[in-house]
Amino acid sequence: MIVVRMVFRAQFGRGGAYAARFAEHNPQIMAELDRTLGVIHPWRVLTDLSGDIDTVVIEVGVASLAAWEQVRGVLFTLPVFQAAAAELHGLLESGHRQFWTVVTEG
Repeated sequence: MIVVRMVFRAQFGRGGAYAARFAEHNPQIMAELDRTLGVIHPWRVLTDLSGDIDTVVIEVGVASLAAWEQVRGVLFTLPVFQAAAAELHGLLESGHRQFWTVVTEG
């Protein structure tokens, strides 16, 4: 399994608002994505307790990098994602993506 970690830096003082809005929209986005692809993708939203202030991390589990490319291809076409992205865009300062191989889980 691959964990795709999207690390977002919200505008100063807006990290909580970004995380709350994302957590509000993401169940519907992921349900539509999973229904379209026929695969369940585990996900979670994290906020900072240390490090850069107003950092929000979204993690999504996928089977492979090829599966991630398939997810991206569908995700950006979903009207529910497009609406949420437009709403959340104004809260962001920057972001980057990381890919992690899951070696083991407990």
